[in-house]
Amino acid sequence: MKSIRTFLTHWNVTYSDRTKLQHAYAALAVISLIVAGIISLINYSLGQSFLFISIVTVLVFIGNGVVWALINTFVIPSTPTRPRQSKK
Repeated sequence: MKSIRTFLTHWNVTYSDRTKLQHAYAALAVISLIVAGIISLINYSLGQSFLFISIVTVLVFIGNGVVWALINTFVIPSTPTRPRQSKK
């Protein structure tokens, strides 16, 4: 249990919020794909429904990556930065 906590603490410090969100989408897509495969062994139509959820999660993962790439390319460099004012 302590190793999981250490791993999550290191992961939280190391990666940005966007990267953590992408990791969560990727993990959700893989887990839902595995669950869809297991469920489809029992009930084919229900497994297909879970497969649709997995595909939607992958599309959200890709869309989020594209949107963040566009924001980092076009919006963030063009925003003016204001000098920080020191508090007195």
